[in-house]
Amino acid sequence: MRIGIGFSLFNFSVSRVTRQGFRALHLLILGLGVSAATAGLAESKSKQIPAPNLPWKDGEVLVVDNEGNHRMGLYDGGSVYFIYSDRLSTLTTPTTGWRLVCDKDAMTDKVNCMAIDEVARFGVYFQDGDEKPLGVKILEHDFPGESAMIRVGEAKPFTSDSDGWVFDQKLVEEIKEGGIVKTRIKVFPNKAYDDFATKRPVLDYGDAVLLMRHMQTNFGKISFDKPK
Repeated sequence: MRIGIGFSLFNFSVSRVTRQGFRALHLLILGLGVSAATAGLAESKSKQIPAPNLPWKDGEVLVVDNEGNHRMGLYDGGSVYFIYSDRLSTLTTPTTGWRLVCDKDAMTDKVNCMAIDEVARFGVYFQDGDEKPLGVKILEHDFPGESAMIRVGEAKPFTSDSDGWVFDQKLVEEIKEGGIVKTRIKVFPNKAYDDFATKRPVLDYGDAVLLMRHMQTNFGKISFDKPK
């Protein structure tokens, strides 16, 4: 059964139930797209205090500056994460980087999230309450009526629907295992192929999902205010 998904930035087409949630995520990705590297440059000029509540990891701090407070911590040795708001966080490791975007549905109050690897050009979408993700979205695919493709390592490639979605848990399992990710999209209007392959394996998916679940569970509860 085909599920419609509606997320205008990536030409989603999801069901009526989640359409508004995807539009909200679209705005968040555009408006809150702060890279971990850029934020890290400003840390030395900012004041750091212990995180006021609900840290993801021990030692998490609240970074107080004029640009807006955010939280920062270390995970698994050399990995660093930033939580910019209830809706956006990043996890940067020596090998890869993830952007995690969440939003609360205005009608259902469910918090839906997407784990995005922008370099590898895909995102994994999680609906609130579901143990497994709904599907994988091949980003930048925007050609009505045409499909895209994604491949992990030397495994068999997956073909998306016309909106760039792959609803197959086997693909998710392959992403978990890590590997070079290749995507193929078609460019409007001449149907030319645009192929892309990561230079390094896509890793740390499991860690990214753990941080995303922390945001999802504690949405609206994490404080970004300096304690009085």
